[in-house]
Amino acid sequence: METEQPEEIFPNTETNGEFGKGPAEDMEEEQAFKRSRNTDEMVELCILLQSKNAGAVIGKGGKNIKALRTDCNARVSVPDCSGPERILSISVYATMPG
Repeated sequence: METEQPEEIFPNTETNGEFGKGPAEDMEEEQAFKRSRNTDEMVELCILLQSKNAGAVIGKGGKNIKALRTDCNARVSVPDCSGPERILSISVYATMPG
């Protein structure tokens, strides 16, 4: 049984550093993700990271995560973990050739 882990929250640079996404930003991301479904196949990539390296993947202010979300229309999460490792999860609809 698969459990959904909460998405990590990053400071929103458009709201003077307040945490979380605004409702409009969240809605736009969800609509863009839904539009891409058509007949494409969902691909999910999970990567085990050392917690000390997660910041480099996330980027300053969540910059790298935001880029993956917008450029690739992907869902990305790096849930916080008290252990030495964290799981980076990237889900995207891949266009099938032909």
